[in-house]
Amino acid sequence: RIADEADIWPTIINHHGVPLALGRTRRLATAGQTMALIARDAGCSFPGCTHPPQWCDRHHIVDWILDGPTDLENLTLLCRYHHTHFLHKGWSCRINSDRLPEWIPPRWIDHDQQPHTNTRIRRLNTNANCKTEAGDDGSKALQHEHHAY
Repeated sequence: RIADEADIWPTIINHHGVPLALGRTRRLATAGQTMALIARDAGCSFPGCTHPPQWCDRHHIVDWILDGPTDLENLTLLCRYHHTHFLHKGWSCRINSDRLPEWIPPRWIDHDQQPHTNTRIRRLNTNANCKTEAGDDGSKALQHEHHAY
């Protein structure tokens, strides 16, 4: 009898039991999803932006109001500036085949609209097991691409 009256909400969890995919059951990302976003994006995902995670909002790539799920496959981190202005400036976002956020510029920036992935995200996810080597002076400098978007 109870099963007849129950609502079933599928949830995908990682091996630690952290919810990663909540579908339409919840609009706001959980703490576990936020930690997974920080691990994947390490800050604002917009190309060239270097803002750290603590300055970022969690963003639905397909808006919640348009039936976008609260899943890692539909979330990314954006600093307040990019969260507020990317759409007005003609950019769009999607998750690529490597499960990373990539940004499509408007035609006035790139006629072919080639996707861009923040170099920090690309580096983190392709060199996750590599160590940073120190320079001749012992420093460990990170290099970021800067674009005037």
